[in-house]
Amino acid sequence: MLASSPLLRYTVATRREQSFISERARTLWGDKMAQLKFSVSAHVSSDNPSAVKPVLEQLIADKGTIRQTDQGFEVEAELEGESARDLNRIILSALRRAEKRTRIRAEWTSGDTVEKFFDYGSKGTRKA
Repeated sequence: MLASSPLLRYTVATRREQSFISERARTLWGDKMAQLKFSVSAHVSSDNPSAVKPVLEQLIADKGTIRQTDQGFEVEAELEGESARDLNRIILSALRRAEKRTRIRAEWTSGDTVEKFFDYGSKGTRKA
């Protein structure tokens, strides 16, 4: 069965450990986790661009630029957060509340590390 899959057990256990570590760090630091600076270059596409645009403008505001293209939007911005994964998740979740069929391809750069994402999934990390 799927529930007895070793991969599933590992994934569930790993998420619990990460959650515990993250919660423990917040307790130790008093909710003052390190805010890293990220620069993002993203392509956002949606079945309903007019519904997504106001949300995107609100999220990015004066932190970057949003350019409309034939396929969607090109976004360049400087944002701060705990991790590229968290920032990517926050943006995509907000966009999908406005329009379920929204996709994002993003490259997040912090220091000498670049992380690529397609929707919620990481597509790799490399040195800049």
